[in-house]
Amino acid sequence: MWISVIRSTKFRTLVILFISAFLIRLFFLAALTDNNAVETGRDAQGYFNRAIGYENVLRSLLSGNRPSSTDLARAYTSGWPPLQSLVLGVGFVFFGHTLFAARLIMVLLSALTAPPVYLVTEKLANRRAALMAALLFAIYPSFVHFSFRLFSETTFIFLLFFMLLMLMLTSQASNPRRAIVLAAVTGSLLGLATLVRAVGIVLIPVAMLWAARQVTDLGKGLLTAVVIFSAACVAVLPWEATMYALEGRVFVVTRAVDVSDYLGQSPTTVNMAGKLSPPATSDDEAKIAKAESMPRFQKKPWLPQPLHEWTRTWTPDFALYRYLLMLGFPPLDPLLVGSIFWLTFACFGFFLILALWGLWIPAPALQLRFLIVAFVAAIAALHMVTYGQSRYGITLLALLVPAAGHGLANAKQFFEKANRRWAGAALACAAVMGASTYSGLPYEYSTVASSSYYVQLIRGLDVVIQSETQVGDRILFRVVGEQYTQDLAISLVGDDYEFADSTARRLDWRPSPDRRELDVATQSATASEPVQLIISSDQSPQAAIIALTPAAWHQWQPTGLPGIEYLWLGSNAYRETDLDAEAPRF
Repeated sequence: MWISVIRSTKFRTLVILFISAFLIRLFFLAALTDNNAVETGRDAQGYFNRAIGYENVLRSLLSGNRPSSTDLARAYTSGWPPLQSLVLGVGFVFFGHTLFAARLIMVLLSALTAPPVYLVTEKLANRRAALMAALLFAIYPSFVHFSFRLFSETTFIFLLFFMLLMLMLTSQASNPRRAIVLAAVTGSLLGLATLVRAVGIVLIPVAMLWAARQVTDLGKGLLTAVVIFSAACVAVLPWEATMYALEGRVFVVTRAVDVSDYLGQSPTTVNMAGKLSPPATSDDEAKIAKAESMPRFQKKPWLPQPLHEWTRTWTPDFALYRYLLMLGFPPLDPLLVGSIFWLTFACFGFFLILALWGLWIPAPALQLRFLIVAFVAAIAALHMVTYGQSRYGITLLALLVPAAGHGLANAKQFFEKANRRWAGAALACAAVMGASTYSGLPYEYSTVASSSYYVQLIRGLDVVIQSETQVGDRILFRVVGEQYTQDLAISLVGDDYEFADSTARRLDWRPSPDRRELDVATQSATASEPVQLIISSDQSPQAAIIALTPAAWHQWQPTGLPGIEYLWLGSNAYRETDLDAEAPRF
């Protein structure tokens, strides 16, 4: 049996899709690794930090020892679901806790998602549509981008498509026993997905309702729904018990994000704070969190809050833009980066039209399209009544991949006269959703902390997006070799820039054994040229101009003064110590 499966055309197709997706992602992984690219996302850095704790806990258990309280403290937080860090921690046991290993794990998970995308779409449409959908997933820029980031979306999407596949198999089961087993697997995958991203909890009732409606016998339908719910609860229960044991209260998956926001467990909740349960954070914590999340430019006053959160969420490619502008990726030609922006924006529009056409096309109709729409609507509604941001939109985009594959497979019918009204409806919906994306861009753009290396590109985007954002950089200086005894001064070239942490135009630095490094952050809202610094010594006529060159990006370079080097981190929002900044709550 297994030999026949391995020799089948479908199996070979799935293997080819996996290898293709993996090689595409491996190319970017190699490029990032060769250039010492960093991880700029604070959530992602937190996952990495906690994963090291899980790795140490697992190593202790495997060696027959009791995990230390320090490792347990590093692994635990109730502010985020645990499974993303646990997945990375398991990988670290085999590959070690390096940024390369973490990215390799995410690349593998993303590439492994291509086969279930194919299988799900095949059940919804046909093999041609399935192939188109899997290829779209393999090459779409933001799916590739998220595959080498440590965010939880890649793992969530991986589990989501396997859950969709099991849910469909449940409805097609040939006997009740098989249906119950598949329903249990479906519920378990939903529970695991919820432990990756708490937003998964809103998908549980959708899956239950859909599964129950697929069975003609009411009793069997209700039993299937109950099994899905029970299996999801069993998957989540150990984590809930852990939080209760350590913190003395029950949270819905997390302490202060996603579903807890819905229930009003965070005082910073946009619309529903305190309506269903008392706050889970103190007023001081809430004020700090709210201040950190406030952008420099507020939302349009005429836009209702839920629509504002929707427009923020429906900008899924902006995470890629932010990563490039913050210099998470090595410095590139600004013209190339601008071209990437326009190409990605065009890909998004093309994808949107294909997905909506795939949902609207009358024949051959996409099967179970209302299930896809229901999942998208449930997640979108969650973010509309709580908090939205561009990163969250990538899950919505992934759910639409089968529809986009179906639309691409039937692209010729889009231009047929008989389908004119359906094509018009798809274009109208795409225009409305595209308009919401465009209206959300100024707000997202205003929160970008771009490096001044791209300041000329930024000023061009200011005009196009009709918004503005500051630029800034973080540069480290250090003493090497013998102790440096001369007093040093760091000053700015020109009047456009200022120091982010000081109102002075000059920073004085006396190197000492406990102050061998100086962290300098600059910012400007008006500059049109990259920042330049002057480093000089009061005891010497020597002075050197520090310019932002690609050679200095995350590589120590000589300043021109003996014994003094500098390193350019990129955006001033990035701090080298962020990986270890999260204090344990245990």
